[in-house]
Amino acid sequence: MSVKCAMRKAFSLVELLLVVVIIGIMAAFFMPGFSKTIKRAKASDSIANLSLVCGANAIYKSKNGYNFAPSGVVSSISSINSGLGLNIIPNGLSYSCGSHLCTATVSGDFSTTVDLNAGVTASNPLCSGTYCP
Repeated sequence: MSVKCAMRKAFSLVELLLVVVIIGIMAAFFMPGFSKTIKRAKASDSIANLSLVCGANAIYKSKNGYNFAPSGVVSSISSINSGLGLNIIPNGLSYSCGSHLCTATVSGDFSTTVDLNAGVTASNPLCSGTYCP
């Protein structure tokens, strides 16, 4: 008479912990590069959006004879969108427009400024040498 034992195939707790530790170490290697990529994407987004604001302001100025927000600072993206007929999504950026400058800022990481009379004039500290995202 032979007794057959049913062997269950399963992972032991040590094997599962080892996999979790390896995934954690891999994530620690990739996170700095990922966050830098996110910052560069936001910098490019702010430059593109402020270029749109600059172009929309040129149309606004040709119709009305003066820049958008001539007598104060507009710091609401919904006001900028409705005033210039745009549809800019904030994406973590805060925007403000004054009599001739518009600025996009990400919580102290970088700031991009557009002079509405001259175009994009300043960028962000992510630029190195001649490369700017």
